[in-house]
Amino acid sequence: MKKTGVKVFVTYDKKLLLILRDNKSNIPFPNTWNLPGGDIDEDESCKEAVNRELKEEININPSNITYLGKQIYQDGSV
Repeated sequence: MKKTGVKVFVTYDKKLLLILRDNKSNIPFPNTWNLPGGDIDEDESCKEAVNRELKEEININPSNITYLGKQIYQDGSV
């Protein structure tokens, strides 16, 4: 089953926030720097997913969200 997810560019004072992923073999790209984000839950909007993921991963509630676009991978996943 293909999943749709969100990635978030979090900027503050002209700096970009990256997070270090857990070093677990069962997750994609373990122990690498990445943008905050994750899968969109069933019946959840992109904006709701962004808010939830930012709260879960870095404990913030964003005050300004701008949609930049979507990326479709070669296998058709988003």
